[in-house]
Amino acid sequence: MSEADMLIFDLDGTLVDSREHITHAVNEMLRDLDLPQRSFDEVVAVIGTGVRDLVYQCAGQRKEVVDRGVELFTNHYRRNLEEMKVFSGVEDVLEHFREKVLLVTTNARKEMAEAVLKAVHLDTYFLHIVGGDDDRCLKPDACPVDRARELFRVPPSRAVFIGDMDVDILAGKRAGLITCGVTYGVGDLQSLRKAGPDFLIDRIVELKKIIR
Repeated sequence: MSEADMLIFDLDGTLVDSREHITHAVNEMLRDLDLPQRSFDEVVAVIGTGVRDLVYQCAGQRKEVVDRGVELFTNHYRRNLEEMKVFSGVEDVLEHFREKVLLVTTNARKEMAEAVLKAVHLDTYFLHIVGGDDDRCLKPDACPVDRARELFRVPPSRAVFIGDMDVDILAGKRAGLITCGVTYGVGDLQSLRKAGPDFLIDRIVELKKIIR
């Protein structure tokens, strides 16, 4: 087991299953822009590197289209957030580790992450959220993880980053944290393994067996 005072979680694909919700918001955005619809698999393949990149990948490369697309996507995404699914075992794990410093670091915009956590009733567990509002500070860079950890002055060796994508593991490792990959999310398993997490789990509840 690893000793830790802080647990930092990714959001999409780790705490909540947002794939259907994001796909729907993307296609509503594309409909507004009079662009072809994208399949579920096409959208899921480009989740994880921030809203602007998601829109860029789905709507095209022209800056004015991306700018408008981000606005439209965000508006559609905000609707019916309460219907988003929390992965099995998440609440049990957060309750188990409630006495530790629990944070979220995501490439989604902070405002959107806050809205999701509130809608699915997980917001009270987390002391802080670092979102992807700064395009210069996104995973897999260590920057957002460092920002989260340094707020509470916890040494890297006493902090764990938990995520479902290679960008999560790379960000955690670059920040010097213990890293744990989860296999049930959005991320490609081969890429996740290649990133070299310290732990790899199939169910979030397994955290209780490896973190003390």
